[in-house]
Amino acid sequence: MQQNAADAAGSAGDDSAASASESREEAAYLPDEGQFTLVLNDGRWIEAVAFTHSNDTIVYITAAGSRYTIAANELDSDSTLRVNQERGTPLQSPL
Repeated sequence: MQQNAADAAGSAGDDSAASASESREEAAYLPDEGQFTLVLNDGRWIEAVAFTHSNDTIVYITAAGSRYTIAANELDSDSTLRVNQERGTPLQSPL
């Protein structure tokens, strides 16, 4: 039995639409990690939506989209890990 080209395209389109819908539904169930808290040795807390540790520096981005750099030795790693665990935004050690 032959399938008309329009029918074949329609069913392929339906599959991709269903797949895209499933992907959106799965994404809706992923938890929003929110902001991370970086705790400094002097007791200050920095709220960041993202950060990376590279060489001897930590680069972080604030919710406003600003990018800052601090020396890695300014970070209290143990306190940072503890605070984020308590807030439900666990981090991997070592930072």
